[in-house]
Amino acid sequence: MDLFVYGTLMFADVLSRVVRGDYTSQEARLDGFQRRRVAGEIYPGLLPVSGASVIGKLIFDVTPADLLRLDEFEGPEYERQSVSIFLASGKVVGADVYVYKQELHHRLLADEWNPDQISIHGFDQRRLLQLGLKKKVIKLGRQLQEGHDAGLLSSKSEITKNY
Repeated sequence: MDLFVYGTLMFADVLSRVVRGDYTSQEARLDGFQRRRVAGEIYPGLLPVSGASVIGKLIFDVTPADLLRLDEFEGPEYERQSVSIFLASGKVVGADVYVYKQELHHRLLADEWNPDQISIHGFDQRRLLQLGLKKKVIKLGRQLQEGHDAGLLSSKSEITKNY
């Protein structure tokens, strides 16, 4: 199963802590959706918006076991849906994507989530201070040095705790 990711899972440092497989990916586009900030969180939600599109990554051949890990990681705020994804070559492929549940759309802010504002790898200290994440980054660094919990994240809430 191929999976389109558009938020924190685009960062290899995050994805590698959720799944056990080593996956190939490439930049891709999802039409008919918009990526928005979730109030009080650093991760985005995806909702259907006519005429919009989202650039993300298509991860190829995700194993069923890792899809279960990703379902757990995304949690009850998201549901996995089948969509059509556009590759740079123009080819259209089927994939799954995690969409923010409609009953929670009130938590989505009007502005789009910008992955350039969150640097999971190569942290920008000024941005992290602005986001109030400095203590979380220090804690994450210690956990990574200690090999905390075999390095795997089990829920999206750990992203907020760790980043």
